[in-house]
Amino acid sequence: MCKNTSLVSIIVPIYNVESYLIDCLESIEAQTYDNIECILVVDGATDNSFSIAKEYCNTHIRFKVFYQENAGSGPARNKGVALSSGEFICFIDPDDWVEPDYVETLICEQRKGNYDLVVSQTIERKVNSKNKIVATHKNNKPRLVYVSQRGCRDNFPAIMFEHHYLDGPVCKLFRASIIKSNKIEFPPYRRSQDMVFNFRYYKYIDSFSAIPCHTYNVRCDYPPQPGRGRVFSGYSEIVAKIYLELKDQLSQWNIGAECNTQFHTWAFWYLYAYIIRCVDANLPYEMVKNEPFRTIIDLARPKLVTQRVVRFFLKLRMYNVVTLVIKIINRLK
Repeated sequence: MCKNTSLVSIIVPIYNVESYLIDCLESIEAQTYDNIECILVVDGATDNSFSIAKEYCNTHIRFKVFYQENAGSGPARNKGVALSSGEFICFIDPDDWVEPDYVETLICEQRKGNYDLVVSQTIERKVNSKNKIVATHKNNKPRLVYVSQRGCRDNFPAIMFEHHYLDGPVCKLFRASIIKSNKIEFPPYRRSQDMVFNFRYYKYIDSFSAIPCHTYNVRCDYPPQPGRGRVFSGYSEIVAKIYLELKDQLSQWNIGAECNTQFHTWAFWYLYAYIIRCVDANLPYEMVKNEPFRTIIDLARPKLVTQRVVRFFLKLRMYNVVTLVIKIINRLK
């Protein structure tokens, strides 16, 4: 048992997850690390999620629920941070669930080196309509430790672009004082706002630890629910904003040139995923004709054959062929 007694605030943004919410809350209640508070922020849910959350909080003193008009998971997490009292903060998505030692594993690792950011790993669980797990995939990433600001910054490309440790808000233990003193917030984007929060937080850390522990279960509906992966208007503008902000940060840290290919290959992955959604929805993807997307296409060197083929035809501006290739790829899935 970890000797660290710091209060950990667990923040759960909630929107229309009535079928899964109790599983999530019960997994939090079962934590082996006792000193937690759980802040539930209901983001304008139109199902019974708010009622379920209120009823649960009435019988579990470590849980509190708050309501806001629908604004997205980012603003909901921001509200949770503002209401939190813990020395450390972690986020859990309401359709996922955690193992009993989830918080204990993170806080014990933090204690070992007084790290500013601790990251663990996920288990992806495909769950069918009967709530039965039909497939499991563990994300196996390497153990990484950096104990200086320079070490964190020099190795940012590997952490961000190679191992994808900063992609989402979960499986992370954040120091609340860094978030609050630097006024770090999730931007009001409908997609990728968690990644932006993570790398803005990362700018202020002096130590980092990533551990090969799988205590967070990501629910993947099987078959996928309708609407998953849909195209959000303005998403291409969000990708461009993130790209330019990261490019500027890499330049400030004097590591931009060293990881140019790695950075653009990472950016191309998001562009590729967006184009696939556009093709699926029979929507145009005109943004690939403009900057910064032309630069991303030119400088990326993807390893996956499908991405390499799509990039080849994008570079030649053969957009009809790109659409045809993606439709063939989707049929083969």
